[in-house]
Amino acid sequence: VVLSHEHVRLHRLSAPSVRLRAREMQPWIRAQLAESLGAEAIGAWRFTWDDAPPGQPILVAAARVALLDGLGATLQRHGLRRGAVVPWLTAAWARNPGLGRADCWFASMTPERLALLRIERGRPTLIRQRAVGGDAVAALTALLTRENALAETDTPADLWLETAGVTADWAPLRARHRVKLLAAYDADARAMLA
Repeated sequence: VVLSHEHVRLHRLSAPSVRLRAREMQPWIRAQLAESLGAEAIGAWRFTWDDAPPGQPILVAAARVALLDGLGATLQRHGLRRGAVVPWLTAAWARNPGLGRADCWFASMTPERLALLRIERGRPTLIRQRAVGGDAVAALTALLTRENALAETDTPADLWLETAGVTADWAPLRARHRVKLLAAYDADARAMLA
């Protein structure tokens, strides 16, 4: 099952000071995210994470327990079992193994939400999620401009882009970035994202 950006919060955490086992990661992640998600509400979230090499930042996806339980109940009513549940960004990453060697921006977007990763030497170094609210090209351009300014670079970088339900003229982005459109799913495919 692939969850759209509307249902997942993505986080990049600095690596723990020691290597933790899988059963130790869940409480460590909860402690790290308690401030941003709310200490009293932290139990309402379930977390998955990217198993990163020691010392490397960890990508964490948080989804509401109620959503996941509801999804499981719906599938069970129809005689199905829930297998892996992954954020769309993770699924898109897996479909594009070249990202594991790239230095680029990687964006996946729906008409409502945008997720943006900065990839350096094949590893995510920055993650941002934003509401789109109308003009997809303008939203992505503004976020890329902001992040380049914060990084104090004006160097055009490759932009790997995957969209679902977004119809846009990407020419303004192509004026500043080398855009590689990985996939552009239509509205019907967009409806399939949970």
